Amino acid sequence: VIEGRTAQVDLMPGVVAAPNEVHVIVTNNLGQPAIDVAEATVALSLPTGDIANLPVKLQRVDAAHWLGSVTIPVPGTWTVTTHLRIGEFRDEVLSGTITVAPS
Repeated sequence: VIEGRTAQVDLMPGVVAAPNEVHVIVTNNLGQPAIDVAEATVALSLPTGDIANLPVKLQRVDAAHWLGSVTIPVPGTWTVTTHLRIGEFRDEVLSGTITVAPS
């Protein structure tokens, strides 16, 4: 959560060796779409596997929703780093973890 914004990142189905849909939904402190976010990017890292910054190419679906796809090479607890560009000049970074199961 940053300055009243929350980024929810969903990975479906969340398994290795198969395409996974990645949804990024950004909301404000009232739970409404955060329409001031100009761009969102996501990268995945697996510190225990020495995999850093596996990019997820995202396309905007609507004002506060982005969709992409990624194939995860190995299971584990991955760090998800989300960069939000707010307006023209400000970037904010959120991070969390997501568990990826074997296929």
